[in-house]
Amino acid sequence: MIRALAAMRLAREKGSAAERSFAETNLEAARTKLRLLGILPDQLKEIEAADKPSTYLTVYAPIGGTVIEKSVRVGQYVKKGDMLYRIADLDPIWLFLDVYEYDLAWVRFGQPVDVAVEAYPGEAFRGTVTFIDPFLDDKTRTVKVRVNLKNPDRRLKPAMYVSASVRVRILPDGRPEPTGLEGKYLCPMHPEVVADAPGRCPICAMPLERVPPAAAPAGPAHDHADHKGHEAMMKAAPAGQVLAVRTSAVLNTGRRAIAYRQKGDGAYELVELHIGPRAEGKDDAGRKADYFPVLAGLSVGDRVVVRGGFLLDSQQQIEGMPSLLYPKGQSAASLHAGHGGSPPPKSPPPGEQHKH
Repeated sequence: MIRALAAMRLAREKGSAAERSFAETNLEAARTKLRLLGILPDQLKEIEAADKPSTYLTVYAPIGGTVIEKSVRVGQYVKKGDMLYRIADLDPIWLFLDVYEYDLAWVRFGQPVDVAVEAYPGEAFRGTVTFIDPFLDDKTRTVKVRVNLKNPDRRLKPAMYVSASVRVRILPDGRPEPTGLEGKYLCPMHPEVVADAPGRCPICAMPLERVPPAAAPAGPAHDHADHKGHEAMMKAAPAGQVLAVRTSAVLNTGRRAIAYRQKGDGAYELVELHIGPRAEGKDDAGRKADYFPVLAGLSVGDRVVVRGGFLLDSQQQIEGMPSLLYPKGQSAASLHAGHGGSPPPKSPPPGEQHKH
C-alpha cells in the first residue's frame, strides 16, 4: 500500500499519462486487497495519511458479538482459512427444539413459545418460532425447530438445557390458528424482517424465504356408520368456539378413541370420536383443565362419562359388547378362550360306538 502510494506520487510528478494510469490501477488494487482482508475504509484513510509502514494492523470482526472460542495466541503465525475466534451474537439467542413428527403439524412460523430454564426456576422466557428444518432425523424421529429468544442481559447461555411449550390455539375445525405470517417472506437470520413480496434482507442481504401456508392436519379415518342417525342430528359449537370434552372422558388406544354417552333412558352407549390434539382450557369454575377437541362423534349438549370409563368398558367386554379393544364385540366362544378351563367335550362322529 505504501509503495503503491509512492509510485502514484512519482507518476503524477514525472510520469506519462500511461504511467499515471498504471499507478492508479496498482493503488486501487492494493486498496481492494486490504478491503478483502477486512480493513475498513476509515483504516485505509489512516494508512494513507500516515504514509509509513506499520508492523501492527487491527483486523475487525465482520459482526459484533461475544467471543465464545479462541484458537490463536500472541505471536502465532496463521494462514488463509485458519479460524482465529468464534464470535456469536447472543441477543437474540437461538434455541433448538426437538419436535416429534406427530406434533409437527401443529408447529407454525411465528408461534409464541414459553421456555423454562433450569438455571432460573420459576422464571418464564418467551420466544418465537423462526425456522423449521426441512428434514427429519431418522434416529430420533424428530425435527429441529429454531426459536429466537431475546437475551439483552446475557442471562441465557449457549448449551443450556431448557424445556419449552408451544401453545397453539385450535380452530373449531381442529386446525391450528394462523399466525398471520402464512404466505409472507422473512429472513431466516433476522426473523423480524417480514415482507409481502420476495427480496433481500436489509441487514444481511440474504434472500427472503416464503412462509408456507398452513395445511390442515390429517386425522385418522373413522367409520361412523353405527351412529349415522346421531350424525344427522349433530349440533355444532357456536361460532368461534370449539366442541371439546375432558381428557378423562376419552379412552384412547392411539389408533381409536371412544367415549361413553348417556342415552335418554339413562343407559350408556359407546361412541367413536375423532379428536384433535390435547388442549388446555378452563372449566365452569374458571380453573385450568385439559380437553380434547371433538371433530366428530359428539354434539353440543351430549352427556358423557368423565370418571369410571374404563370400568364401564371392561363390563362391555365381559358381556361381549363392542368396547375399546373390540369394536365389533366378542362371541361367547372367544370370551371363554384362554381362561384356563377345560375345552367343551366333542361329540363323537355319527355311527361311532363308545366302548365301555
